[in-house]
Amino acid sequence: MLNLWRRGKNLSTLFASNALGTVLGQVVVLLTIPMQLHFLGAEQFGLVVLFNSFVAAGALTDLGIGPTVVRYIARTQHHPKALAHVFSTGFTVICLLSLAVGVIGVVVAALYPIISERTELVAGSVSHLMLGLLVVTTIGASMLTGLGLNVIKGLRLYRPFAIAESSLRVSVPVAGTVAASLTKDAGATMFAVCLTFVMAAFILLSWARNLVNAPNLLTTNLRYFRRKMLHFGRWVWVQAIFGFLGAQADRFIVAATMSLTALSAYAVAMGVANAMVAALQAGGGFLLPEASSRLSDKAWLAATYRRFTLVFSGLSALGVCVFLFLMVPVLRIWVGVEMATAVVPILLPLLWTVSSGASSVPGTQIMNAMGYTRFGALLGIANNSVLLVAMLIAGSVFGLTGVLGAKLLAVPIGYVARAVTARHVFDSKRPLLDAIGMIWPTVLGAVVVLPISWKLLT
Repeated sequence: MLNLWRRGKNLSTLFASNALGTVLGQVVVLLTIPMQLHFLGAEQFGLVVLFNSFVAAGALTDLGIGPTVVRYIARTQHHPKALAHVFSTGFTVICLLSLAVGVIGVVVAALYPIISERTELVAGSVSHLMLGLLVVTTIGASMLTGLGLNVIKGLRLYRPFAIAESSLRVSVPVAGTVAASLTKDAGATMFAVCLTFVMAAFILLSWARNLVNAPNLLTTNLRYFRRKMLHFGRWVWVQAIFGFLGAQADRFIVAATMSLTALSAYAVAMGVANAMVAALQAGGGFLLPEASSRLSDKAWLAATYRRFTLVFSGLSALGVCVFLFLMVPVLRIWVGVEMATAVVPILLPLLWTVSSGASSVPGTQIMNAMGYTRFGALLGIANNSVLLVAMLIAGSVFGLTGVLGAKLLAVPIGYVARAVTARHVFDSKRPLLDAIGMIWPTVLGAVVVLPISWKLLT
């Protein structure tokens, strides 16, 4: 009994360490959204949202180097030369990728106004070229920042990792909000975010380099990357790309088919929905290094997959149900009655799609640790391709309502994915029953709670 208590306490500590930064970051984001909306106005705030989406999309050019570094740092922790080489390899690859992204991004930003004959400013004082320069610089800085954080996580220094990630997630939105309040300009807001990432990259890379005792930042020997790290990382990369398409492409669809003002309301709803489950999604990050250190224990891996999938589904569903009772008054206080009225119908279905996403976190982390990156990537391609096509078709025909309806497909798709994973990876004899046993709280919420709450709150 004592050992069980200690094990549970240890897992809780690991979860909390990984989730702390995201929780604080989401709290600060939720506090700063109405401030930025007030200082910038709906159109300029919509541009800042679009800028953040471009940065998130651009960071997908990292070839999956983030999770790859975590895995190989954890595996080479007791081999100093290999450990230092993994760090130098990650830094070199990210620098090369950032340079390529920078050149392509600046060329596209310079040519777009000429080709499209849209020479007017995007919003506020922001030109297309200025937007492109800020996006590519922030992409490079964010990837280097991620490298520093992933080295610390790979070494399983969870408390230092929590401090570093928390500081970053708090400082970025605060810097943007301060700039917005002083200048009332989206360009200055985005510049402040960019500068914060640049400073964070310098600090975290210096820290990470000291931890691994790397004599050099750069290396010309990329054989280890080509033979080992790329083989693992390319499929993680594919997972990330299609995960982004399933979870973030809706913002680009809303911006393209409607307006930056509509994107503002959608971003507010997404901010609330993501905050509801962000702690679970980030907290599950400890499963990758932990599972990497116990690859020979297949029974432990299978039990951990089932247990944590159910926990993540249950906690996210519970959080959504509690929030439903507080949603309308909280939104009215937070962003005002007019914006709250626009946000509520958007938010209700989104809450259950992100709950479905949260339940997928344990499986993704454990499969990556076990080396099932190709399987996970193919599963992600199938799942998110269906979502993307559905959102594009429904969004073009029915607008925002169509996008939301298509996103709800994430719940049945998630059920199928859990069943396939249980059968293929963990040799389940009854995958369909095991899958419903793992995600029944999310399914129950989407089928029963969503229609009731929609009728009462809209």
